Amino acid sequence: RLLVLAMKRESNGVTPAATRARHEAPMTSNQAFVFIKPQALTGPVIAVVKERLASAKITVVSEGEVSAEDIDSKKLVDTHYGAIAAKAMLLEPGALEVQEAAKGKFKDMFGKTWEEALTSGVLVNAAQALEKLKISDQVLGEKYGALKLGETMVKLGGGFYVGSIDNLLVVNGFYMRMRCKFTTPGTKIHYFVVRWEPQDLSWADFRGKLLGGTDPVKADEASLRHQLYKRWKEMGLEVEPSTSDNCLHASASPFEGMAEFNNWLGTPLEDDPFCATLTEAGVSADTVKWWTADPAVPFEGKKQSLFDLVEDMDAKECAEMLVKISDPQCAPHECAAKIGPSLLASDLSCLASESQRVLKAGADYLHLDVMDGHFVPNLTWGAPVVACLRKHVPDAVLDCHLMVSNPGQWVEDFQKAGADFFTFHVEAVKPEEVMPLVEKIRAAGMKPGIAIKPGTPASALHPYGPHVDLLLVMTVEPGFGGQSFMKHMMPKVSQLRAMFPGTQVQVDGGLGPATIDAAAKAGANSIVAGSACFKEGADTAAVIAGLRKAVDDARAA
Repeated sequence: RLLVLAMKRESNGVTPAATRARHEAPMTSNQAFVFIKPQALTGPVIAVVKERLASAKITVVSEGEVSAEDIDSKKLVDTHYGAIAAKAMLLEPGALEVQEAAKGKFKDMFGKTWEEALTSGVLVNAAQALEKLKISDQVLGEKYGALKLGETMVKLGGGFYVGSIDNLLVVNGFYMRMRCKFTTPGTKIHYFVVRWEPQDLSWADFRGKLLGGTDPVKADEASLRHQLYKRWKEMGLEVEPSTSDNCLHASASPFEGMAEFNNWLGTPLEDDPFCATLTEAGVSADTVKWWTADPAVPFEGKKQSLFDLVEDMDAKECAEMLVKISDPQCAPHECAAKIGPSLLASDLSCLASESQRVLKAGADYLHLDVMDGHFVPNLTWGAPVVACLRKHVPDAVLDCHLMVSNPGQWVEDFQKAGADFFTFHVEAVKPEEVMPLVEKIRAAGMKPGIAIKPGTPASALHPYGPHVDLLLVMTVEPGFGGQSFMKHMMPKVSQLRAMFPGTQVQVDGGLGPATIDAAAKAGANSIVAGSACFKEGADTAAVIAGLRKAVDDARAA
């Protein structure tokens, strides 16, 4: 369903009049974010851009400026450049997914393995290099610019480079030169929020013929980029435009426009009419937010850039494509099916024999829900029960899911009790405490996992996915067994599976023969099933085999 909604709230980053105008636009209209880059910002350039937009029947809904100081402090350009900037500024090298072939190139270039470089501390991102070397963004950019590909720098993937600088191996140091062009004090961008009708100009022609290709020399002769290149002295530019300094930026799709309104102007996603169209068509708000970072999403059997999939599409076609993409799919992953009966649903008067029975029926692990009556409104068992159970199932994998307010205080107790997995809730700890707790669990010899409640977005797990063994998406409200499966949690599973193909993604709550297909198709491989395995008269072996088959079939599809 593609609906036009009347939005009531006003933007934080755009004038009320501009916000209302954008919200009142019919969603068959195209809306984009266009800006003049700092190095091209002159009065004549602004005039030429506005004249060209008007001649193409493009309405300028609003215009304004964003200062370098705001761009720097709010990291607007870092969000704008996405994965390239993230590798340079946000993600530590140890959190990056590096293919084996790329690791081979790294070793050939620098004479040490990726892991050795991490351990020794010489492998850093650009932000860490600035701190270690005590130099400015500009100096690091200049040093990186002097490197030679194949001699002192290696390409490990798209927008992913490592170069040798002053005894450090620096990831994406080139980005600092790009960043400086936007963050030099006293500079700014000049932006336009624009709208037009697809029948007057397709999005492909908006970018290809009106804006022009990336290289202004080769761009369409009538395009803005080419005209500014030909007239650069007349326009008052100090440097001849080039591929790296091509004067202008414009959104590549209606979705990218929405993401750029959110980033550059602070417009809440929920206030954007294109976002409203998507959510009314069934795409979750959490998924829309995730998509704004241009993740690789599973579509038609392979993982592809979200932005690339909708590039140059007009509004209606773009929305329809995004609805298709949002359909939960099983992204390619490396995790075998694991089925774990939840002992909370068993006959607790004979916990040991119930455990032995389901293990004999084919269970891969035993799932133990630990509740403290505070984090969740129920009380179950603690480490002493786990220790007693371990005596009766010495070889079983004990998967302990702690729904408790202070999980860190129980690490030692559960390690001594014989727990194999120790999964805690991200909602139960402060953000700065998550990684120390993960490291504490691993140091104790257990495998760390992190869980989220139904009301918590999957994005809460994004920073920790590379560091844990298991990511748990609750498909019921934690605290009690026997609840109904929440199918609308599956986009979270798809999101996590696409991001972390080598990590176990677990679902817990309401899983059984009638609900397994949705979870398996979304990419879950670790299935917690309670009532389905323990209810009276259940053929437990058949249930476990059926759950396993569903996961294996989805993975193979």
